[in-house]
Amino acid sequence: MRTLDHLAPQSYADSRGSSIPGKGRRTVAERLTAISGAGHIIRRPRLTRLLDDADASLLLLVAPAGYGKTTLAREWAASRGRTSVWFRATPMCTDPAALALELANMLDSVRPGIARRMADHLKVVDAPDIDILCELLLDTDAKSPSGGWLVVDDYHAVMPSAEAERLLEKVCRAAERVLITSRERPSWVDA
Repeated sequence: MRTLDHLAPQSYADSRGSSIPGKGRRTVAERLTAISGAGHIIRRPRLTRLLDDADASLLLLVAPAGYGKTTLAREWAASRGRTSVWFRATPMCTDPAALALELANMLDSVRPGIARRMADHLKVVDAPDIDILCELLLDTDAKSPSGGWLVVDDYHAVMPSAEAERLLEKVCRAAERVLITSRERPSWVDA
């Protein structure tokens, strides 16, 4: 089996004469990380300062793939001791039932019992109603923690389904503060 070491000139691939400490003992994953720079994050103080200065309850990071939206959102959400609940949309989330269950599992950490109630509901219905799913997600006796942020990453993944987007829109509108990352502007957000 060939490893990435075979791509280097022979004098560098020979671990006995290598100037890289422990080079001969590194795994392929470690070598790939070193090549890709995945362990290095470039801080964006100007952009995080813009987010800090925004007084809106809904913040959008909209840009094409690979521009660093998720990295910026993680950096900003982690700074200044912000409390946040993180939801990453996937292509599976175009199914409203799957989306509702994923949201319930995410919200269960701050509103215990939601995931169980949602799973129980989805077991007994053939075609879930968006309004009922919203009620199950949003109507609860448990108080949401105030001052926290709901971070929705990869929002564009739900956009192919109007019903799924409507469900996520209602959840976002019910949250006190929301940060959305997406490749496209959500259809319900006005300029």
